[in-house]
Amino acid sequence: MGPLQVAAALALALVAGGEQAAGCPVTDDTGSPLRRAVNKVKYLAETEAWERAAMKTATVQYVLLVNDPIRRGKDCYWPVEARAGSELWHRFYVTARGERVLVETAGGKLATLDDWRAAPPR
Repeated sequence: MGPLQVAAALALALVAGGEQAAGCPVTDDTGSPLRRAVNKVKYLAETEAWERAAMKTATVQYVLLVNDPIRRGKDCYWPVEARAGSELWHRFYVTARGERVLVETAGGKLATLDDWRAAPPR
């Protein structure tokens, strides 16, 4: 089992244990809630390029923070951190099914994926 599967298994255990932070319940529609959120981040073109470079010097991890969702309107966004060793590259906020992605920018502001992509290099 790889790091992604371990992180997903831990997240599932916490969710199954009754965690409903910020009033954001997770529905178990396929037996793997929130896996799509992590995969959405992992397979962004920018993340794949970062991962290839980061893996030369550190272990890359995608960390799902199940106790820290945020609510925007009627949608819940789950934080997924992309880390190389102990260094945070970016924190993404993704809906459980991966339909929408926000990216935390400098100063803790949230940007849409398109706005983040259009910004100067990170």
